[in-house]
Amino acid sequence: MDLLRQHAPRYTPETVHQNIVGTLPLFAAYGVTSFQDNNVRGLDVVSSYLEAGRQGAMSLRGAIYYTLEWPADLDRALKELPPRGGNEFMRLAGSKFLLDGQTLMAYCHEPHGGVRWDLPTWEPKAFKAAVRALHDTGQQICVHCIGDAAVDLTVDAYEEAMNANPRPDPRHRVEHAILTKPDTTRRMRDLGIVVSTQPAFIRLGGDYWPTVFGQERRKRLMVTREWLDGGVALALGSDAPTGPWYSPQATLAGAISRLTLSNEPLEPEQALTIREALRAHTMGSAYAAHEEAIKGSIEPSKLADLAVWTEDPTTAPLQRLWQMPMAMTLVGGNIVYQA
Repeated sequence: MDLLRQHAPRYTPETVHQNIVGTLPLFAAYGVTSFQDNNVRGLDVVSSYLEAGRQGAMSLRGAIYYTLEWPADLDRALKELPPRGGNEFMRLAGSKFLLDGQTLMAYCHEPHGGVRWDLPTWEPKAFKAAVRALHDTGQQICVHCIGDAAVDLTVDAYEEAMNANPRPDPRHRVEHAILTKPDTTRRMRDLGIVVSTQPAFIRLGGDYWPTVFGQERRKRLMVTREWLDGGVALALGSDAPTGPWYSPQATLAGAISRLTLSNEPLEPEQALTIREALRAHTMGSAYAAHEEAIKGSIEPSKLADLAVWTEDPTTAPLQRLWQMPMAMTLVGGNIVYQA
């Protein structure tokens, strides 16, 4: 990526602004009322997001997380990053690390069939020091983890930071958690760590993952049922635009069917019910951003951010759920999309 960035044209602030606000009608048409962008690279992009909120250009609500790619980014996060917060439509929520790459570079405890299995993107000691420094500021931290060693290193870093400086409910997050060890479920529950994962990835990668990780580790791929039954806070999302489907319909269909591209279920015993998946995508995602008191369910005193479905998603057949259009989307009681 460093080499690419030396030659790729830089986005202008105007382009970044248009990319932000131009995407919102697409989200609204699928019933999305809030988004969390936890891979915001560059202080200039952070500023563009917050400025869009100040200008009143946001029709949906957003929370963003600043990405740290190199050790030098820690100084920027501590000294130059704007204060957390913002307004009701755009706020800076915390920071984000990427501890390994995609499947071929997944950081694992044991060898796999990819390019490299034993190399995290951060040196472990430096990573733990960075997590501790950000934790001490009161930030919420997210870490991209594909392999089981990446997840365990992240949990270790969170635990050490929380033990050294206990503070109420930091609610740090693991993003993706494609491959995990059984004991890690208990540790994440005990530490109050949120798992934020994307079931639509099963459609994309479910046939491919076992060819890299092997059949023995197949049963450990995105164990949503284990996490939910084990008391781990679970949030579901899309990871768009990394994944091609940003609709809640695709996320829900992936969670309840776990169908791969070959239409074979990947470890179907890990599937959620439609009601469990709906709750993890709404209340679970609100909880993941410390927003469960104002979002995620229809209750008195909560924001009137509502998605009106054309049919009942809890009784729709799987194919219909995947394709089901929205009737209306409201944010703050105002219609932002109507079929």
